Amino acid sequence: MKINKDIRYAAENTKQDIKITSNEVNFQQFVVKQNEKLQAEQFSSLMKHIDDTGNRLNKSQNLRDLAKFKSLVKQFVKEAVDYGLQLKKDQSWDQFGQGKDLNIVTVIDEKLISLTEEVMNKESSHLNLLNKIGEIKGMLINLYT
Repeated sequence: MKINKDIRYAAENTKQDIKITSNEVNFQQFVVKQNEKLQAEQFSSLMKHIDDTGNRLNKSQNLRDLAKFKSLVKQFVKEAVDYGLQLKKDQSWDQFGQGKDLNIVTVIDEKLISLTEEVMNKESSHLNLLNKIGEIKGMLINLYT
């Protein structure tokens, strides 16, 4: 049986097409991985900035640092939700056995309101303030991971 050049040529072109497709997929995977790496670095940088601002807020207990801390937390949550981090949902049960779904973003918002009240109340101890800041940071880390 004789093989025509046309058939052989078509078979060789098919192999090359597969290689090109494979390279495109590898490049696409590379771009996705680099994008994820860049986002992780940005989240880490923002988290460090939140940590520094939280420490400054604990020492100063003034409204300017509180506003800065709140804006950084809201920016972190917005970027986390916008750029692919899933909104974490938690199920809890109340004393009557009723199921309740909690969104971590809602809980973070409530903790920020509570922190605002603590700062407004000048008689609050540094320990209470530090505890609330720590809770908010923990929730952000939980949202991030």
